[in-house]
Amino acid sequence: MSAAMVLLAACSSDGKGAHASGRGAGLSPASLPASARATAYGAALGQAFDIGPGLVLLLDPTLLPSAANGNATRELSADVARRLRSAGVTQGTCEPQAGHAGAAPTCAARAAGYVVRVSDIFRLAQDTVQLYVTAERYRPAQDSTHFASPLRFEQRYSLARNGGGWVVVTQERLVHVAAAESAARTQR
Repeated sequence: MSAAMVLLAACSSDGKGAHASGRGAGLSPASLPASARATAYGAALGQAFDIGPGLVLLLDPTLLPSAANGNATRELSADVARRLRSAGVTQGTCEPQAGHAGAAPTCAARAAGYVVRVSDIFRLAQDTVQLYVTAERYRPAQDSTHFASPLRFEQRYSLARNGGGWVVVTQERLVHVAAAESAARTQR
């Protein structure tokens, strides 16, 4: 086992970040150019989903709040969002609108899919980073006949540099995000 993998195992087993309020707890944001950020997000989303023509992923441009900043007010840079779309990882953006009770939120899209949100990227070690992704099923706003029950999950990823890109070293499903955060998201 490499030293980086030992470090990642130690960092991921301490329980920090196991809840939404712990995103990036004790870690500093990584200073990365837009290309490296987009590649890291793309690697994580490629691990979470089988990205292809049958899947619609829309990007919610509001970053997930971190442990240090409980407010979700910062937006992902337009350059990173553009790069994710150009690479075919996402197909556009959406800030989902809350649907009626017991139904998935809606997005102005032609087909159903998932809306994803990402966190800032945090530095674990020199060549390793950590980031968080939430995914929520949405239904097209104009489709009043399609019912989709709510489905939402959050995952934490540790990634290591691999040549000019990133490779996912660990992936962890986290406990369900607090209802208060979901309610705050739908009220913006």
